[in-house]
Amino acid sequence: MNNQNNSDNHKPSSQPMQGGNFPNQPPPPMQGGNFPNQPPPPMQGGRFPNQPPPPMQGGVYANQYNYRYSKPRTQYNFSKSQIVFAWLSLLIGYLFVKFLMTGHIGISATIFTIVFLAFSVSYNAAKGINQSGRTVIQLLILVVFSAVFALTSNETIKSWNMLFLWIATLYWIYTSAQNRESERIDRMVFFDVIKAMFVMPFSTYGAAPSAAFNGFKKTKLGRKFWLSLLGLVMAIPVTWIVSLLLVNADPIFKQIFEYIFNDFFRKIVTALFQTVVGLPFAFYMFGALYANGEKKNKDVMTNAENENTIRSFRICPNTVAYFAVGPLCFMYFLYFISQAAYFLSAFSNIVPQKYSYAQYARRGFFELCIVCVINIIIILLMDLLIERKDGKRAGLHRFYIGFISVLTLVIIATALRKMALYIGEFGLTPLRVYSSWFIILLGLVFIAITIRQFAVNFNWIGMIVATTVIMFGILCFGDVDGNIAKYNVNMYQSGRNDEIDINMITWRLSYSAVEYVVPLCDDSDPDVAESAKRYIDRKEDQISRDDDWRGFNFAKYRAKKAIANYRE
Repeated sequence: MNNQNNSDNHKPSSQPMQGGNFPNQPPPPMQGGNFPNQPPPPMQGGRFPNQPPPPMQGGVYANQYNYRYSKPRTQYNFSKSQIVFAWLSLLIGYLFVKFLMTGHIGISATIFTIVFLAFSVSYNAAKGINQSGRTVIQLLILVVFSAVFALTSNETIKSWNMLFLWIATLYWIYTSAQNRESERIDRMVFFDVIKAMFVMPFSTYGAAPSAAFNGFKKTKLGRKFWLSLLGLVMAIPVTWIVSLLLVNADPIFKQIFEYIFNDFFRKIVTALFQTVVGLPFAFYMFGALYANGEKKNKDVMTNAENENTIRSFRICPNTVAYFAVGPLCFMYFLYFISQAAYFLSAFSNIVPQKYSYAQYARRGFFELCIVCVINIIIILLMDLLIERKDGKRAGLHRFYIGFISVLTLVIIATALRKMALYIGEFGLTPLRVYSSWFIILLGLVFIAITIRQFAVNFNWIGMIVATTVIMFGILCFGDVDGNIAKYNVNMYQSGRNDEIDINMITWRLSYSAVEYVVPLCDDSDPDVAESAKRYIDRKEDQISRDDDWRGFNFAKYRAKKAIANYRE
């Protein structure tokens, strides 16, 4: 019995192993523990190497699979006054379309500019933003330049004036809210203008509709407004039916009704269409006022960030830059010496052989204008790209810029003298006036650049901005077309010029030339007199067809008066 029991004990067991450890015995399905070369079971908890994390229910993982990011919506908080101004901005958009986008840019553009400036001042005052002495001067400049639309009929000047007022108005709004970091106008003014024109308005572009609808409906006045609007909508069908019955019942009421409501619905639809078209402008301008008043994006494009941006462009070693610019400066100097007689003859009224006045002046002037533009681009690139030590420009750096500036000033003087010879011989045209104005402005810019090379702390950017505004004012208020016609007619009548380019006056000058052309209708030359009469007839027809009050300007008024006196 005992032997049998002992032999039974030595037989291999057929039962699954529940514990222990025997050779050549595969381990049972793992319920716990850790065995080599054993794949881990489906993970219910813990952490195993090379195991992807489960769908995230919470916690923090380095690589999150079910991660959703939604951009936070811009939050607006409006006061009651801002809600009112948001609704008024819709009126500003309507006036913008009605006064500026209908093709009648005259006194209506002046009125719109003043209305918008008053709107902006009122908004700032309600926000608690007071005007300083500097911003008051800027505001007065804007008011003065708004009068250009009511004075001139020159479409080119009007277009440039609209661009100037757009930039200057946004910069004034930006400055009024004290968002500028610099106390004076320096090189950061370019970044400030970009921020005022694009960053501020578009960052809160949705402020106007949000204030007009979401904010206004929360106020007591807003709820009454929507209820009143609902009542008016409900009254339309009944009122329309009753009106038709009354019109058919009584002829007297029909006459009164037609007198009051003649084209009424057409005008309503037109006004609604103009309001809708003006919405983008209204959102843009209200966004500029709101963003500046709330100091949104004040930490965007700061002076420190702008300095870092400028510094990041300074990647050109000094040696490379000097050897790149040196041959160019030598070429300028050699060319000026070799052509000294050709250039300097402009100052002694001596025209080189085989050149007429027209060929000499035209060729020299426009070539030298291109050289001046190239030179200012070279100077700007040198200041932007050349490396600096401790933020200071090297002496050779300043020498090259000063040399190019002085040489350019000599070229500008020569070009102006050439143009003076050309004008004295052939008279004025708009192209000659605009080109001369531009080259004079370039000369003032190069004077500021030259002074800066000797006076490091000189505010050359401020001088350039101030002189540009003054020069633009001279162009706008100088009655360009009137003075061109006056000069050419005086040259012809005084005998200094045997003929007059009446076609240029006829097709390229505005109403300002009419009062100076009227005397040519009685000229002894029948061709000149006939051309002048056709010009007067055409301008009279234009004035009669363009009788919209929005297009009124004093140049047109003087032309109409001069024609009326001639007809008498």
